Amino acid sequence: MPRRFFELCARIVTKDGYFRHKYTPAGDPGSSWHPWVDATGKPQYPIQEDETGLVLFALWQHYDRHRDFEFFKAYYRPLIILVGDFLASYIDPLTGLPQPSYDLWEERRGVMSFTVATVWAGLRAAANFAALYGEMTLADRYRSVADGIRQGTLRFLFDPELNRFIRRIYVRA
Repeated sequence: MPRRFFELCARIVTKDGYFRHKYTPAGDPGSSWHPWVDATGKPQYPIQEDETGLVLFALWQHYDRHRDFEFFKAYYRPLIILVGDFLASYIDPLTGLPQPSYDLWEERRGVMSFTVATVWAGLRAAANFAALYGEMTLADRYRSVADGIRQGTLRFLFDPELNRFIRRIYVRA
């Protein structure tokens, strides 16, 4: 992945640590059809969380291939930790899975297997970076949340009768 993509990501990530689903060529948030509130009026993030998880995964893959420690140092706190903290906190306490977001086709809101996998991969990447920069407590936190996601995935998203993962679930309070 080109460095310019990561530079753009550092510029456009929200202060809360997630990426919106669309941007203008200038890097401003694009128009969105994802609502900020659900049908009951409860606030919700209008995001596709897989986009956030995939950025961390891509960052680690790039580092793993090129070993450019100094380049990533500038993005460690303002991008990697910010996004890792968001992913680690945007978890349903009942399932251990990421909270609902929109699918990659921007059609359905729920907990999608693909999104869960990208969040797991993003948290593993954040843990790898934290360990690389000597923050073992933070690395352990990210790994612990990722392990909880794995357990929740096996419990809620795997159908033993079909012997496969299902596409999505809806969590009701």
